Amino acid sequence: MKFIVIITAGAALVGSLAVAKEATAAIKVKEMACGSCAAAVKKALTSTKGVRDADVSLEKGTATVVYEDSQVTEKQLANVIKKARSEAQHSKSDRKEKPMQTLATSPSVSGLEPLFTAVLQYRSDSPDSSVIPNQEREGAFIGSGDGAAIGERLRGKVRWSLWSGSCVYPLVRNGQTIPEGMHLCTMNPTGFIETPDGARIRFDGRGYGLRSPDKYRTSLTLVFGTEDARYAWLIKELGVMEGEFDEKAGRAIWNVYVPAGK
Repeated sequence: MKFIVIITAGAALVGSLAVAKEATAAIKVKEMACGSCAAAVKKALTSTKGVRDADVSLEKGTATVVYEDSQVTEKQLANVIKKARSEAQHSKSDRKEKPMQTLATSPSVSGLEPLFTAVLQYRSDSPDSSVIPNQEREGAFIGSGDGAAIGERLRGKVRWSLWSGSCVYPLVRNGQTIPEGMHLCTMNPTGFIETPDGARIRFDGRGYGLRSPDKYRTSLTLVFGTEDARYAWLIKELGVMEGEFDEKAGRAIWNVYVPAGK
C-alpha cells in the first residue's frame, strides 16, 4: 500500500511540472515619472516568486516580465507593480528636498556673477540643421535647436548645435533601453545669440554631461565671439555653465556665469 502512495505522489508531481510553463507579459506602468520609481518596480518584480526576469522602461512606461504562470499570475504582477510604484512615490515626496546649490550660491566658489539663464529646446537631429559646418567640431552630431537667453547684461534668441562623445540621448530618442547606472559624455556645443538690439554673438563650449537615474547634469566652459563693439567685452570673458537636461522634453536649462566686477 505504501508503494502505491509513493507512485501516486510522484505522478502528481510530474503532472504539475508538465503544466507549468514560462510566460511573458508587457504591463503598462502608469504615473512612473522618475528613475527611482522604475528601479523600485524592477526590484519588486525580480523579488517576486515565479519571476525569472524583468525589464522596466521609464521612457516607454512599461514592465516586461518573464515568469512561471504556475506560480504567479499577470494580475498579481500588476498589483506588485502598483504597490512598488506607489511606495516609491510616497518615499520621494516624504524626503525633504534641499534647494539646488548653484555656482553663484556655493560657499566654496566666489567671484562669479550670473550672465544669463537659457532655456534650449531640441528640434532636429539632421546634420543639415547644424548652425556651423559639421567638420569644425569634435564628436558625433547630436542635433540642433533654438531657445532664449535672459540676463541683465545679455539676452536674446539662441540657435545652437551639439556634438558629443558617448552620448546616450540618441538611444533614448529611438526608444531603446539604457543600461542602469551613471553615464558620462563629452559635450561640444556651439551657437549664436541674437540680441534685441541687433548684435550677433557666437558661443563655443566644452564640457561634460552626467546622466543618472534621477538627473542629467551638465557643465561647460564657454568662450564668446562677436564683431559688435557693444559686446566686445564678452570676447575676454570665460564663462562657466551648470545646468540640467530633460530627456523626455528635449529641453536644457543653462545657468551661465562670468567673473564678477568686469
